[in-house]
Amino acid sequence: MSKEYIVPHNYKNNGRVFNLFEKQKVNRALIIAALAVALSAIVPIPLMWKFMVGTVLVIGPALFILFGFDDLLIDILIYKKFRRIYFDIERGDDYEYWHQKTRLQKEQSTSR
Repeated sequence: MSKEYIVPHNYKNNGRVFNLFEKQKVNRALIIAALAVALSAIVPIPLMWKFMVGTVLVIGPALFILFGFDDLLIDILIYKKFRRIYFDIERGDDYEYWHQKTRLQKEQSTSR
C-alpha cells in the first residue's frame, strides 16, 4: 500500500511577501533601509542630496538582500576560506589533499 501526500498549491509561497520574497529577507532589507534613511536624515546636507543619498543607500542593498545575493556572497566567502584541492586517488595519488602531497615532497627533499 503506497502512501499518498497532498501538497497544497501554495506550499512554496507560504510565508512570502507578494509570493516573491521570503519574510526573513524582507525584514533584513527593512532594517538596512531604516538604518540608511536614519543616516541620511542625520547628515547635514541639502534636502535634494539627502533624497539622492538615501535612495542610493536604500535601493541597492535592499535589492541585494531581497534577491538573496547576500547568502550567495557569504557562501562564496566561506568556500574561498575552506576550499580544498582534491587529487584523483584512482590515478595513483596516495594523498587526497594538496597539503598532504606538498608535505610529503618536503619530507623527501629534506631526507636526501
